[in-house]
Amino acid sequence: MENLKFNPQNIDKLISEKRKKELPPLETLEKFMKGKTYKGTFVDFGCGVGYFTFPAEKYFETVIGVDIEPKMIDYALKNIHEGSSAKFILSHENSTALPSSIANVVFMSNVFHEVYNPKLVVNELKRLLKEEGELWVLEWSKKEMEEGPPLDHRISRDELIEMIADDEIKFIGDIHISDKFYGAKFTMNEELYLKFYKNEKL
Repeated sequence: MENLKFNPQNIDKLISEKRKKELPPLETLEKFMKGKTYKGTFVDFGCGVGYFTFPAEKYFETVIGVDIEPKMIDYALKNIHEGSSAKFILSHENSTALPSSIANVVFMSNVFHEVYNPKLVVNELKRLLKEEGELWVLEWSKKEMEEGPPLDHRISRDELIEMIADDEIKFIGDIHISDKFYGAKFTMNEELYLKFYKNEKL
């Protein structure tokens, strides 16, 4: 089976100034927030080096990064800054060992295109979410470009929605990130879904 995972030997790419310029973490999270105030627990699913995990502490009371790669978790733990209460946990792809219904937001940044069994991952994401919780997914745009995964590994916005949305978790909005990235929001909260369906402001 072809390896879809990010190579931890390229960890410098995750903290490069180029990435910070193209995908500024605070601004990116704020695009998903759309002016709303969030609280509670933020789970960064596939957190890598904590690129979004640490910035999420500005908006959430508890932040937890989970990743399947020990080198990523080690890097994040070694770079926890003074005053941070972020937690980092080594996990399996389809099971995080976190309690059910723990997350107000589960965030996935450029991770979904790497998973081997999307259905099992979606089931785990749903298990982690609180009833009113939201799933935020950021992915590479499906077009040729020098950086990022090969085109045949990428997932279009429509493909992503088809792979995630089901009778329990619903798509509730697009998030414009840039020409290189797109975002999508999902929820299991029926009230939020109905507001989106009725074209009300979320």
